[in-house]
Formats: sequence, structure tokens, C-alpha cells
Amino acid sequence: MAYSGGSKDLLRGGVNRARILDLLSREPGLDRTTLAVRMALTVAAVSRIVSELIEAGLVVEGAAIAKKGVRGPRRTQLKLNPSGGRLVGISILPFNASVQLSDLCGDEVVR
Repeated sequence: MAYSGGSKDLLRGGVNRARILDLLSREPGLDRTTLAVRMALTVAAVSRIVSELIEAGLVVEGAAIAKKGVRGPRRTQLKLNPSGGRLVGISILPFNASVQLSDLCGDEVVR
């Protein structure tokens, strides 16, 4: 399903969205509960934000995390969606310039 909200909807409350994207870029595979603890937010708030990021195509769910002795539904790993966006890096030096296009995970697409 394509994200139906506008860019303003995605940017509203953008600090927590940015924090979630940053944490997932540094530590792929975190689950909603771990994100909530690290960000000092409720699991419900993190779940709402993650759902919006999934709908926008920026985050994807991975495998369920099996924990022995833990009740309730299995936690699901989250990671950035490599095809969810592109990053452009530009380096300009006195005698050299370069441009690199990367996917959302930072893997080089074109140099």
C-alpha cells in the first residue's frame, strides 16, 4: 500500500521519526519495544511512528525474534528499506570532485 499522507504529515513530529531512522541505520534489527526503551517513549507511540514509516516505504519488517520464556507476541525486527530512498554525497576538493549515489542503507548505487 502506498503512503497516502502528504510530506507535511510525514514531517510532523519529525524529531522522533528521525531518531527512529537514525537508530535503525546504526543498529538494524531493533524491535519496537527496544526502540521505545531507548527513546523513552511508549511502545504505542513508537508503533504508530513505525507504522507510518512502513507505509511511507522507509522501514520494513524482518524476521520475528524468538525469546525463550517471554510471553506475548513475538517481537519483529525492523530495518531501513534500501529502496525506500536515495542519498547523494558530494565531495568538492581543490583538484577533485566526486558524487556518489547510495541507497537508504548507505550502500553505493552509483559513483
